[in-house]
Amino acid sequence: VSIEVHTLTHPCPLLHQGKFEQAANVVHGGVDLLSQIKGNIPVAYRMPCCDSMNSLSPRFFAEIFNKTSADGRYLQIDTSVFNITTVKDKSLPREWVVDKDGKERFGKYLEKMKSYVGTIEDYPYPYVINQLCWEFPCVVPSDWEAQNLIGNQNPQMLEDWKRALDVTVHKQGVMNLVFHPHGWSSSAQLVELIDYAQKTYGKKVKFLNFSECAERLNKNLLKGSALRGKDGGDNAVRILDANNDGFMDVLIGEKKLTRIWNPKQSTWTQHKLPFDPRQTLAGVLDKSGAASMVEAKEAGQIWTMQKDGWKGTQANAVKQSGELPSTLKEIRNLISAAEPALGRIIKNEGENTDWYDFTGTMAPRHLLRQLAKGKVLDWESPVLPANPDQPIVLCLTGGLGYESQPKTDGFMLAVDGKDALQFDLSRKFIRWQAKDKSIEVIHLPTWTSGLDSGGYFFFILPKGTIKKDRAIRFSVRSLGAGSRRWFAIDVKQDIAGNLKRFAAKIGKPSSRLGLLRDVDNDGVCELISARGY
Repeated sequence: VSIEVHTLTHPCPLLHQGKFEQAANVVHGGVDLLSQIKGNIPVAYRMPCCDSMNSLSPRFFAEIFNKTSADGRYLQIDTSVFNITTVKDKSLPREWVVDKDGKERFGKYLEKMKSYVGTIEDYPYPYVINQLCWEFPCVVPSDWEAQNLIGNQNPQMLEDWKRALDVTVHKQGVMNLVFHPHGWSSSAQLVELIDYAQKTYGKKVKFLNFSECAERLNKNLLKGSALRGKDGGDNAVRILDANNDGFMDVLIGEKKLTRIWNPKQSTWTQHKLPFDPRQTLAGVLDKSGAASMVEAKEAGQIWTMQKDGWKGTQANAVKQSGELPSTLKEIRNLISAAEPALGRIIKNEGENTDWYDFTGTMAPRHLLRQLAKGKVLDWESPVLPANPDQPIVLCLTGGLGYESQPKTDGFMLAVDGKDALQFDLSRKFIRWQAKDKSIEVIHLPTWTSGLDSGGYFFFILPKGTIKKDRAIRFSVRSLGAGSRRWFAIDVKQDIAGNLKRFAAKIGKPSSRLGLLRDVDNDGVCELISARGY
């Protein structure tokens, strides 16, 4: 038995009331407290209320989990994300994923939680979050999710748990149960699930605590290494699909070792690791889709995975001159010409909320979702002079987000009361242009997550748009319904200062080689030189 961390006071959600230091203390305090139990070394964490609300967050992993406690202790595993087995997995018998009423067996439990996003789909395996955390995804339903839909100790919950076990054995994954001492499930149901596992699968199923899970990952996958070093920091281990075969491979920095998984033989092929994973930028530079690692120092090498291991080329062998790529040249020109696009908000039929801005900082925003058709976010520019001879470039900071929500027709941008162009979400550099060329919009993300982006919006209007000094009115209108996808404008708009700092970053050499970014949306990253943004 191992006793793991669930915080000291069970706050729901953890990061409520903006008291971040308090949140960190109730997590790390739990680590230190449980470490005082003789023979117990906690390794895992579960977020309070992770099965009933969006209590999990990127900031938790970046600023709490990846740190150490007051006594220098740390964890290796989180188990707060829920894996939904779906009908999209065609390797599974239909009766495992569809119930007797024809509903998705597992997805039905989350239908009542309309905005719940702490999930993944069809991946019952440990995976790495933010380099230092093993995520062991939980099975749907938890007993709370079951009672929320069908009541306490319903036999259907047990039936669905058995099917989840069938799926897990078939996929050779992990099944992490979430249950509580509140009568939502019973001891008898848990015993029956254990009996079913033993009678049906025998030695194919192994019951482990999280300490044993961490031990096996470190021993069998990482050859005795670990994601976190003795001080809790980055131990130069990376898990990625190095050869683009659909299976994860392993880079182990302290052993200078690359391990490539051979799925047909269930064996590893090992190669030397000629670089420190902590000092590289990862991306795809080769059309084969194989991983490339760029040493993050000037005159570094680019290493690309080949059949016989990593092949190195000098960075200057890649198209990388002292000149900026054409896209960056255009961005610099936009920055030099841009004026603020936001003078005042006229109408917001959406909401005011806090979310990550173009710097990755939590900040207040005007936000419009695709919840209902016709809802608008209207604003007006400052008064602008007539432009008979040259285009006008206006700029504001904001974002687009929630890509996992249902796709709709997106948004419509209107200029001075006339519909101009339709757009939707993107986490990449993208441009939209009106059919009559009356306006072009460029979205340049400078912060992204797996679902959202924050960055700059440039609005380019042709010469002659303004005949005499006046403000321009903009409107973004939802064309969709039933989706929480959003467009946002940051409340605070220091465009002159932000663009000045942005321009300095683009043109400033540094010790970093650059960034890998798919700036032209072709599925392969470009190497942005030492003048990367």
